[in-house]
Amino acid sequence: MRARPREPPFRPQDSALAYTNRHGATYYLHRGKTKAGNVRYFVAKATGAGAIQEMPPGLEFTESINGVVSLRRTARAQSLIPSADLDLVRSELSRHTHLRYHVAEERRNEIVIYEPDRRLSADGVDSLAELCSGELVLLARRLTDIRAKTRYWPVMKFAASAFGLPHSYVAYRMSYRGEGGWLHLLTGPLSALVRSYVRYIGTDKFFELL
Repeated sequence: MRARPREPPFRPQDSALAYTNRHGATYYLHRGKTKAGNVRYFVAKATGAGAIQEMPPGLEFTESINGVVSLRRTARAQSLIPSADLDLVRSELSRHTHLRYHVAEERRNEIVIYEPDRRLSADGVDSLAELCSGELVLLARRLTDIRAKTRYWPVMKFAASAFGLPHSYVAYRMSYRGEGGWLHLLTGPLSALVRSYVRYIGTDKFFELL
């Protein structure tokens, strides 16, 4: 009985489609099966059995604000948020010094504002600048490293109104009481909601918003 020919050695770099996230970590595309025998696609930080070179039709890589890589259907990637509305929220953030390191991103039918950990807060960066004693190159290097490792948490969001009115949104803030979650604030034009609420993020007044 002839021995079965051995499979060629697995070549990680040549045999998997890769995606590198904002932190420099690389993820590889794989295909496997569920317990029911259905085909599933997933990403892993190391290549292994099931690694594939081509993205299946209808799927794409996606990355969260904290650098978590996964797969999503391309239909879900279609934004329901006008770019002008996202720019409006980002412009409001830029007006407030204490919010200069906060980030606004669209998520399907929502604009979500995220706050960074304290290392990237206004006070944290000012303290870092003092430690660097005016050495701008060192400060820039340290800030780049901090940004790469910073984690973000959602604090406020504006969800497109279900009534379909242009630029009409529902405002929410994060609640930290009990089990936490989103607390409904008000429905109205995005411009008015942004002016009313964004400035209070990161202040004691934020927790009084109802």
